[in-house]
Amino acid sequence: MKKIILLLGIFLCSFLMSAMAAELVFEKTIDAIPAPYPIAAAPDGSLYFGTFNEAESRLYYIADPVNADDVITTIALFSSFPSQRGIQGVAVDSTKNVYVTGDLGSTGNAIFKKYGPPPSFTEDSGFAPSDISRCLGCGLFNDGNLGVCTLNSVRVYSTVDGTRIGGNLYNPPSGFPYHRDMAVNPLNEDVFITLNGNSSIASVLYWSGGTAPDDLAEYSFTEGFVDNISINSTWGWGGQGVGFYGDKNWLLVNNRGTVDGEGFDGSIDVYQIVGSGAGAVKTLVDSLDGSETGVPCGDALDAAGYNYGGTDRIFITDLSNSRILVYSYEQPTSADSSWQLYE
Repeated sequence: MKKIILLLGIFLCSFLMSAMAAELVFEKTIDAIPAPYPIAAAPDGSLYFGTFNEAESRLYYIADPVNADDVITTIALFSSFPSQRGIQGVAVDSTKNVYVTGDLGSTGNAIFKKYGPPPSFTEDSGFAPSDISRCLGCGLFNDGNLGVCTLNSVRVYSTVDGTRIGGNLYNPPSGFPYHRDMAVNPLNEDVFITLNGNSSIASVLYWSGGTAPDDLAEYSFTEGFVDNISINSTWGWGGQGVGFYGDKNWLLVNNRGTVDGEGFDGSIDVYQIVGSGAGAVKTLVDSLDGSETGVPCGDALDAAGYNYGGTDRIFITDLSNSRILVYSYEQPTSADSSWQLYE
């Protein structure tokens, strides 16, 4: 009888621990940054992000956003962006080279740069992208290959010299034409693309089963892998970020919602991704909307994650409120294990 009760106690303890879901908890804000939008995290936990701020658009670096978030370095200023445009893509590789992209509004005319690692951040003069188009968001397949969203495709470029290589990932002809941003699962090179426009509901396209750049033709396409709410608009809006945090297999999606049909609010929806291709399953882990601060997020958000000192964190850029929100992932605490044995 004692053994039965003990086993029952152990089972209940395990059940309670599994039922106590871990959660992402608001930690702090990083303020005083005008219009931050695309963001990427380096392996050491440093942050790179760009601003969507017309002729004042800049690329920034924070070496230690957990302990020294007030030490912010400007890497570059891009004064060529016209009204209502700015940086839309930032990616950083394992050696902390940083890549930045942005649409200037006409074919073959875009910001597409590479800068060396800190502390110098020297622009790489040998990086001269060929055959560029409307460069929006970007994402690394691996250290050698960078994907760049155009309005209707993802192109692949060498990270060494910017040479365009391989083919493209295209939407099917009946698909939605306006790509905004992309994220890559670093474990299998699956690709997630946010899009908007053409009076459609915003969603995430999913390409799986291939590798870049040699096997782009092997990728299979899933339309509407994630559907979320957005304003209906022929051209859509420029900010629709997506990120992938490989340590947790989390897809970080900008959900552009509305409040009672008027105005915008927004959130980063965190999905746990299990599997790949037709068998891929997404589960909503959390929806982070900044409500803990008393000021809800605006509609243009991007996010990146990394593990610092054993704690997983998500960093969310909130363009409308000129801030970065920081959330930390709290593991479940131990359940009460003071079980009593009775005769």
